[in-house]
Amino acid sequence: TPEGRILLMKLEEPVSRRQIWITPGGAIEQGENAESCLRREVAEETGLQSIQVGPLMWTRSHDFEWNGQRIRQHEAFYLVEAPPFDPTIENNPALGERSALRGFQWWSVDDIRSSSELFAPRRLAELLDMLLRTGPPDEPLDVER
Repeated sequence: TPEGRILLMKLEEPVSRRQIWITPGGAIEQGENAESCLRREVAEETGLQSIQVGPLMWTRSHDFEWNGQRIRQHEAFYLVEAPPFDPTIENNPALGERSALRGFQWWSVDDIRSSSELFAPRRLAELLDMLLRTGPPDEPLDVER
C-alpha cells in the first residue's frame, strides 16, 4: 500500500496444523506466463481484479510438506502496489486452498518484525524494510528460506 503495508494470507497445513503467513500467488498453469498467472492468482485469492505488475524482486526455491506430500516449489515475488482493500477468497475455485485459509491481514514491517507468527519467506520483515528504504532491487534477489 502507499503506507508500506503488505497483504498476507494465513494458511493452515492440513496434517500438522502449522500456520504460516504467505503472499498471494500460486502455480503457473499451462499457457500462462508469470504475469498472467499472478493476475489470475491475485484475483482468485484476494478478489482484486485489476493490478499493475511491478518488477520481479525476489526468488526462492524450497521444499516443504503439505497434506502428506513433499513439494519442491520455485517462487517469484513481484511488486504489486495497491490501496488497502477488503480481500475475499470467494472467487477461488480451489476448495483445498479455501479450506486452508485462516484469514487475511495487512501487515507493517514493524508488525511482522515483532510478531511470533511464522512468515514466508522467513526474512520477510528484513526484505520489506529494504524494499521500503531503497526500492526494488536492480536484479531479483535469491531470498532462500
